[in-house]
Amino acid sequence: MGCRRALFESLLAIAAILLIFLIYLMVSGYAFTTTETRATVKWDAPGNGTIYHLLACEDGTLRALMDGRISAISSDGSILWYVDVPDRWWMGSRYFEPAADVGPDGTLYVYLRANVTRAAMERGMPYAYAGEYYVDMDEHNKRLMDAYKGTEFAYSLDERVLAISRSGKMLWSLPLATGLYDADICVRNGTVYVYHGQHETAIDENGGIIWDVGDVGAAPAVDDEGYVYSLVPINGSRTNGRVLTGIVQAYYPNGTAWWRHDVGELAYLQPIQGWEGHMPLYDHGTLYLALSSGVAALDRTGSVKWLKHYNSSTALFELGPFDGEGNVYLRCFDGAMTLNEGAVLWDTYYPVDGSRLIILRPDGAELASVASSTVYTYAKDGIAYRVDPVPGGRNLTELGSAVLTAMDLKGNRTLWSYNFTPGEISMAMLNMSNVKGLFLEGDVWSAQWFNGMNARGFNVTPRSVSGNVGIKVVQGRDVTYVGFWTYCYDSPAIYNVSSVAYSGGLYAFNRAGDLLWSRPIDAQIGSMYEKDGAIYYSTGSGRLAAAQVDIVTGLAIAAAMYLFIRFIMVGAISRARGVINKNDNRNAILKYIVENPGSTMYEISRSLGLNKGTVRYHLFILGINHRIAVQRADKKFVRYFPNSNSYSDEEQMLMALLRRESIRRVMEALMKRPGLSNVELSRELGMPESAMSKHMKELCSRGIVDKRRMPGGVSYHIKEELRGLIARALDQSGQ
Repeated sequence: MGCRRALFESLLAIAAILLIFLIYLMVSGYAFTTTETRATVKWDAPGNGTIYHLLACEDGTLRALMDGRISAISSDGSILWYVDVPDRWWMGSRYFEPAADVGPDGTLYVYLRANVTRAAMERGMPYAYAGEYYVDMDEHNKRLMDAYKGTEFAYSLDERVLAISRSGKMLWSLPLATGLYDADICVRNGTVYVYHGQHETAIDENGGIIWDVGDVGAAPAVDDEGYVYSLVPINGSRTNGRVLTGIVQAYYPNGTAWWRHDVGELAYLQPIQGWEGHMPLYDHGTLYLALSSGVAALDRTGSVKWLKHYNSSTALFELGPFDGEGNVYLRCFDGAMTLNEGAVLWDTYYPVDGSRLIILRPDGAELASVASSTVYTYAKDGIAYRVDPVPGGRNLTELGSAVLTAMDLKGNRTLWSYNFTPGEISMAMLNMSNVKGLFLEGDVWSAQWFNGMNARGFNVTPRSVSGNVGIKVVQGRDVTYVGFWTYCYDSPAIYNVSSVAYSGGLYAFNRAGDLLWSRPIDAQIGSMYEKDGAIYYSTGSGRLAAAQVDIVTGLAIAAAMYLFIRFIMVGAISRARGVINKNDNRNAILKYIVENPGSTMYEISRSLGLNKGTVRYHLFILGINHRIAVQRADKKFVRYFPNSNSYSDEEQMLMALLRRESIRRVMEALMKRPGLSNVELSRELGMPESAMSKHMKELCSRGIVDKRRMPGGVSYHIKEELRGLIARALDQSGQ
């Protein structure tokens, strides 16, 4: 009888939780239908032009760089402030990724490029580029930059770094010319590092130049400690500094020379997603140089770790040269022409057909070699995404579709695939203001060309139907986001004559490829940025939105409401109090917490062999009877302590942190050897520098560790007043 009653109560509990959860979903904006799951839209706001770049700040706000404006956007989508940029400068275009970064305090640093067309007009220099019938301003500026690059006129242009505080106040601007070459900005330990015009300049937070070095051939690598690693260029009229020597020059954070090493071969800049204009590349504590037929790996001290050569031209994988384990991805162009001093990789077309992907371990040993003639659209952490478009029909409303396939490159296997088909179809009349939001780049250029012909007296009219399909992918930690866009139009595309039919959506998939949710979009997606389970994205119509599904919160609310009803309203709490010490499982859980303070529910469940529902129930009973205390310091796990005033709040926080193995090892190392740097800790504990930087940042923000500047870098020390507490916490957590 008792078993039946327990089973009935369990089923009733599940039904109650699901019912409350469904109510939560409806109230919070979710909708479930047979064809679509809509995400919770955190916010959706109109923009003020094309957004070229999104940056996320640590306080949850965004910085949006768009045509002529920099905007700060709050976590609810409202505009906090904006700064208009005069048209004598620009920040980015569809050809140039903006050079920008955000400091830990929320200060935005952005490089303002000169509007070459306007400058040439003002100085009476040639500014109309002979060639096509019509090009837009992005294309026009790009062509003029290529024409004037490296000239006296180029170096005389007013280009500068602008600093804007988190409140929108312009702090300073510093003139730094590029000569119309690439620019790059990164912030490390309060110092702003700017690459411009074959120079690297370090700037303090007040806009003062700390040091400047020249003869820098590409945007250098800057590690977490502020050490800089650059490549010396080959200067000359043929190469224009774009082909690089194999000479690596390293600098201390104070700008003095550290070491110099020549690998004995030329290095080459390559169009690598996320690393545009950078060489060498820095990953997992290793420097990588792309050679004409191989790759060189150096450690931070300039010693060659390994050097790989092949019998044909190679390039670091254009979409993702490294994964989270430090493996290196290399594309080998079998039978392709060999690079030489006069060839620049991004100006040379390499046929993917017949190429193969080679995957190297961090020690240079070959992990896999995969025949891969596939053109991927996106890759991250060893997973690549292939798009197979399916053309539309001959009518406007017969839109195309596409199949997206996720591939595990190391295992050379398909993980999942999904067939994207048009949803609700919208119609519009094509014009100059909507063409970039509705058309992919190639079709935009075609529309501009034909309309430019008509502006010069031709009479081009639509004669057929054309279309296209686009896919944009961003892979987060647990979710992959995909923007799908499809359209057909009267071709050739003539403004105010051609009709356009279009459809699209934003989709979210889990790691297995299951669709989590989708929502429609009114224009193709431009920028996408994922952070903490939310996706921030802009569309060609100028809108900026954020979406996510917070199922965990919904379930937590549902469970909490059920427990409230079950125990408070029904009166089961009073019954539980009467038998608080008469349940073997409850006593075992309390005993475990006393012996293992700071344990999580999952650790208790695993160690005692009890299911999580049982543990959760008894933890609740112990909590409301004040037998245990709850600690949520690390924002990820709920940890439990005996509630007998054995541990102060500070000790509970420390012990919760020390339950994390990596943090524990860091604290033990600093207790034994105060003053270690990030690099020294990383090397001693065998952790990636990026992971170590996150740990140190967390420990500093919690007030546990002090960061002290020293010649050549930064050292870390546990605060003296906490050393006794930490020693006790280490001892307790290790028992």
